[in-house]
Amino acid sequence: MRVIFIILMLLIAMLESNIRADITIALTILWLLYTIYIYIKLLKEKDKKIISKNTLNNAPSDSSASHIRYFYKKMTDNKVFISIIFDLLRKKSISLVRQNGEYYFIDNKVIDEVLAKSEENTKKLLFTEMGNKENTSLLKINNAFRKNSGYIYNEYKSFKNSFEYECTKEKYFISNKKVIDNTMFYFILSMIIAIYDLLFLGKLIYFLSIFFITCFIIRVVNNFKNIENNKKSEYKSWLEFKNYIDSDIDISNLDVETLESYSLYAYVLDSYDNFKRKLNNMYMKDNNCFNNSILLSIMNAGVFDYLVKEINKDIKICEFKSIVLFARNKGRR
Repeated sequence: MRVIFIILMLLIAMLESNIRADITIALTILWLLYTIYIYIKLLKEKDKKIISKNTLNNAPSDSSASHIRYFYKKMTDNKVFISIIFDLLRKKSISLVRQNGEYYFIDNKVIDEVLAKSEENTKKLLFTEMGNKENTSLLKINNAFRKNSGYIYNEYKSFKNSFEYECTKEKYFISNKKVIDNTMFYFILSMIIAIYDLLFLGKLIYFLSIFFITCFIIRVVNNFKNIENNKKSEYKSWLEFKNYIDSDIDISNLDVETLESYSLYAYVLDSYDNFKRKLNNMYMKDNNCFNNSILLSIMNAGVFDYLVKEINKDIKICEFKSIVLFARNKGRR
């Protein structure tokens, strides 16, 4: 039925000019009404915001920090990638050293190491694409993201797609296939009407308005994720655990392994600053408390903040160059 409708829309181009113009005006008005209807429908179908003021003093599960970030934000953002890097450091799959004022990530090449696909892809991106297969420096990461932006950003997008596929087995969100299919149909109709407005009415402003509004609707749909009913209690529990991290608690009684896990959970739940202050207080009381943890040591010293800031900035610059400036080196390193 949709194919037939699209064919009928295309046949309008074969009509006389005055009839085409009248039909195009009518279609543009109908498109605007339909767009308002779609947007309101999306808002109504979207999950109501889950809120909880309770606290939970234990992590609800042992899920990886990257998965919890995806679950919490309902999207794969830069914190997913960065959290995997430091989770690999926590697991001693990689090391971090400083030589001649430069920070280096080193692949420890652990024998019989069992990693998730996203962790393997992260190591591949770090050491194969941006390093010498043995190690990579922060400077090399900077250069790769900034000077080879087209190719590296394509690899980064592949990582994100692979990660989201990996997360599907967790069944965090309800399938939105129907919404996506409807949006594809809406996109095709919108582009046909936009082109008709430009060709038959000579209205560039109409063309641009339809184009940008359609892009906005597509962006809304791409971020449209409703939590599965049987996962809502878990989502609420993570919010309560976040409240626990944000509260005035004493974490000095927790062992190093638990502190490391909680520190990454704090990072992906946007509570890192609060957790870091607690680490600083621990260190002030005992300067040796983090001797057995590289992760906690670099967090306490501010190195974690520096590395995160640099990598996050590199990714944003890479994205800007690749998308806005249309980087041409998409197929070569």
